[in-house]
Amino acid sequence: MFVSGKLKWQIVEMKTMKEVISPISEIDINAQVVEFEQSQNLFDFEVEGWALWPIIRFPFMLSLMKYERSKIRQINFKQASCFAFGDLGTFLHPPKSDVIVVTLSSARGECQDGQFKDIYFDDLLARFSSNQYFKMEQINNVLFASRGKNALIASAMTTVIPAVLARAKASFFGFPQGRVIAQEIAKLIATKFSENAFNEKKILSILNRFYASTNIYSRLFAKIRPKVLLTINGYCDHAMIAAAKKVNCRVLELQHGFVDRHHFGYSYSNSAAPFKARMSIPDQILLYGEFWKEELSASGFWDSELVSVGSPRVDSFRLQNITRNQDPLRLVVTTQGVETNNLIKFMQEFLAISGPTLPNMELVFKMHPVFESDKSIYTSRFGGDSRVKVLTGVESPTTFEIIQQSNFHLSISSSCHFESLGLGIPTVILPFQTHETVGSLVRLKHAYFADSPANLFEIVSQKRESVVDPKIRDFYFRSGAVANLYANISQNLF
Repeated sequence: MFVSGKLKWQIVEMKTMKEVISPISEIDINAQVVEFEQSQNLFDFEVEGWALWPIIRFPFMLSLMKYERSKIRQINFKQASCFAFGDLGTFLHPPKSDVIVVTLSSARGECQDGQFKDIYFDDLLARFSSNQYFKMEQINNVLFASRGKNALIASAMTTVIPAVLARAKASFFGFPQGRVIAQEIAKLIATKFSENAFNEKKILSILNRFYASTNIYSRLFAKIRPKVLLTINGYCDHAMIAAAKKVNCRVLELQHGFVDRHHFGYSYSNSAAPFKARMSIPDQILLYGEFWKEELSASGFWDSELVSVGSPRVDSFRLQNITRNQDPLRLVVTTQGVETNNLIKFMQEFLAISGPTLPNMELVFKMHPVFESDKSIYTSRFGGDSRVKVLTGVESPTTFEIIQQSNFHLSISSSCHFESLGLGIPTVILPFQTHETVGSLVRLKHAYFADSPANLFEIVSQKRESVVDPKIRDFYFRSGAVANLYANISQNLF
């Protein structure tokens, strides 16, 4: 979680979306940045032994995308203080634990026995005794944060206090030569990306926050004495990773969404490999399946760090063996906050075309749990069409539940494309910005691509009984995830 402005907190819970078409794709941006960082020797910049470019790289590459998904809602000081007050005792006197787990508030996406379950870690943590792990929570969505009061496995603390302290410390005590380094990097960026607003002030803020956060987490981790740090957001958790390595703790990252060779958080080229020891990156990345391993290894940077383990969440839903309804036909669109207006127009046209043939069809919009929250964006445009239903990220049924009960899944470039295949549900890619990042699914003939509303109608009307080959399901999601994860972590512990 990040802090912005006096006594205000940035919570990644979205209110509205501003769309601006990007002139270049993520693939093109990645290619430009890889060439740039090689030619300018950006990995040579360091402080206290840590390469600084990896810390700047991800937010810088995001800034090159010429669109904004949404505005960030800020909660007030009183609300933020509640988190800090509840965490104070634990922050000052944390228990010793073998494993630190860093999760997100939005991870509580499923309900089990009346309690909210962390979809990434709770199945795994059930294998450990409670005194073996220390669970920390990043508040990335205030709507989900309240679920912590009724959590299946509660977090020991949030990252609120470290964030506050880091902001205060960064404001007064920057790292040595920080301004000089920020100026130099900003000048290099300006020579290649002259229109980019990623300036010296922004770079210095990122570097000072990293420096301060690393020191704060180092002290906290020294008290906990972990052997393993387990996170799901390694490319954003540089300070935690650096702090963990300072106390000789192994860092494992569990895949939590869509990643590929072009993903800004992982797209280092083989020319960066000599700098690995100085980069605040995980020692291992625990992936869903062989597909993801092949993708990330393609650049030549990642090698033995990549381990295929599976997904506990996908495994748990596979065991339910729910039968799809053939009548009425049900389609679920998982939204991403990308080109929303164009997506709505596309689906409106599709409904008009399909109406006479599929009058009882159900179309469900399941909104992104972080990037969207305002249902009216959709409901106001579809009038009272009885075929359309809109669900926010926090409403039931959950994303996996609604996918498993549908005939087809639709999205643009979502991890849900792959998760749908893992659950045995055919998936369709829609022709909007960033769709090219999942083009491999179409090339492998594992997904359909609908380039028009008429084409979508043709797909769903002619392929409604199609099934996903079990070999394809396992290619993306290896079975036995909890056992595989437990074995891997146990190996790192002992």
